[in-house]
Amino acid sequence: GAESARVGVEESKEETAAKEAAAEEQVGKLVAKSKLLQEKVAEAEKGRKALQESTEATVAVLTEAREKAEQSLAEKEASLTAALEQSAKLQGMLNDKVQALERARSESGEEARRLALQVSTLSEQVVDLTGRLDA
Repeated sequence: GAESARVGVEESKEETAAKEAAAEEQVGKLVAKSKLLQEKVAEAEKGRKALQESTEATVAVLTEAREKAEQSLAEKEASLTAALEQSAKLQGMLNDKVQALERARSESGEEARRLALQVSTLSEQVVDLTGRLDA
């Protein structure tokens, strides 16, 4: 009986050792899987950071481009407004000149009629004098 108990204890020790070895193998596999997952998480985090930085850089470039476009538009609007004001001023000056020219033309027409009337009067006086001289 003692021999069979000893054999039983030996078999039990071997079973326990085999179970411990299997458990250690499982733990090893789990540790390896855990390390692999940690590496994948670290890679994913690196990718996320790179994407975030790229997105922020793109937003900065687009923001700067929008600001430059808005500034350029404001400058063009100011330039156009100044050109329109100058055009209106020149149009006013041109209208003044046209009115002055029309006044001068009108006045010179009146002056010409007055002179013509004087010439006509003088002509009549000359004819009248000539007629008296002949008589």
